[in-house]
Amino acid sequence: MKTGYQLFQERNSGLKEAIQDVEKTLGFSFPPIYIRFLEKYEVGMDKMKLDTVVREDGITDIVGPVYYDGELSRNLIIQDFYDLEEVQQNWTNIDQYEETGDAKLLGIASLGSDPNGGLYVGIGDHNQDEIWRVNWETDPIFEKVSSSIEDFVQNLVQIEQ
Repeated sequence: MKTGYQLFQERNSGLKEAIQDVEKTLGFSFPPIYIRFLEKYEVGMDKMKLDTVVREDGITDIVGPVYYDGELSRNLIIQDFYDLEEVQQNWTNIDQYEETGDAKLLGIASLGSDPNGGLYVGIGDHNQDEIWRVNWETDPIFEKVSSSIEDFVQNLVQIEQ
């Protein structure tokens, strides 16, 4: 069973210039703890280091989902963390026009537990670096998960099913 930062591959090189380019395009700065996370770890589709098993037919499956093991109103299952291109596209095409933009929340991950929402990081002075769950089908829509991506990742666990 993997937990926390065991679920992430460390980057060989930083993303400082790429992050600055996206920030310039979006017109705001990413929060500092989130920047450190992006610079240190690989993110994007299928980038998490999940335990797998090879079935009899030769197909490789993950042994189980990645849960947030913290105090929340309901389970939170991580699907993937977005790479910089996805973060930029989601903000530009969707989030800046929605309540997430008004709340100063930037989408950073897709959730298996909340297909009609996602995981967000605060980008405003009032919520900088905080991690929020957003689900458009629940009341309330916004639920604070942790004070930073560091605290959030430390509570991740891949549970074997």
